[in-house]
Amino acid sequence: MKARVALAAAALVSLAGCSGSVSLGDDEDTHQVEVRGARTGFVVEVPEAWGITDVWDADTCGSVSYLLREGSSLRLVIEAVPASCPDAGVDTQIGNGFHGVYRTVDDVPDPQDRESVDTDLGSATVFTQKYFECTNSCEDWSEPVAIITLDAPVDVGYPTLVVRGEKETLSRAELEEIVATLAAPYVPTG
Repeated sequence: MKARVALAAAALVSLAGCSGSVSLGDDEDTHQVEVRGARTGFVVEVPEAWGITDVWDADTCGSVSYLLREGSSLRLVIEAVPASCPDAGVDTQIGNGFHGVYRTVDDVPDPQDRESVDTDLGSATVFTQKYFECTNSCEDWSEPVAIITLDAPVDVGYPTLVVRGEKETLSRAELEEIVATLAAPYVPTG
């Protein structure tokens, strides 16, 4: 069962404006999205027009999912799946609304073209996966995905973050650029 948390009520999510290095469009301004939660925390730089529109807490296996949209178009999903999730890696068919439940790259049925990307949070394995949707006809996409092994997880039961571009709304190179901006959120001391 998905428990949706209203963004206005979720004081843990903040946006900070800046012009940065993610160049998903011609001279596109970017901003930082910061999440500080009980299970995970991160800062990521995305295009200025993108924002978190939905937060799903207690999704599959207690996963926490952050959906980033540009207007009504889903562009990016960032998930924290607990290490204890028995559903991770069970389904081998990625399609028709199911994009996979992953704790590590070992849970992915057929990761294609794996590469490593360094982030301030830990090492990321970036790959693409085949995704399809069929109703009266079928369409296929190569979705870019990254699984980051966190050096210092907020909750040790959630040791990774999964970052996935929705279908092909984001190229793999763009996903790699976004993933490289991942950092820990600011935590005031004293």
